[in-house]
Amino acid sequence: MSFSLPDLPYAYDALAPYMSRETLEYHHDKHHQAYVTAGNNLLKGTEWEDKPLEEVVKGAFGKNAPLFNNAGQHYKQPRQKMSCPQ
Repeated sequence: MSFSLPDLPYAYDALAPYMSRETLEYHHDKHHQAYVTAGNNLLKGTEWEDKPLEEVVKGAFGKNAPLFNNAGQHYKQPRQKMSCPQ
């Protein structure tokens, strides 16, 4: 199962003035996308290729550090929605 970057649940300028639109665009569209892309590349040909994200993170722990790191970074993304503007 490949990873995909979810859309933000709020506008890029919703965190202004604390975070600029440009900063949030870079952080989401470039930084987090890099974890998704790397995770998908590292996932290919592994025993976790068709597993849900949670199983990839659990299974890669202690066995495949690069995959664990990238999948773990992707796993924490949806949890950041709890801190989004209301």
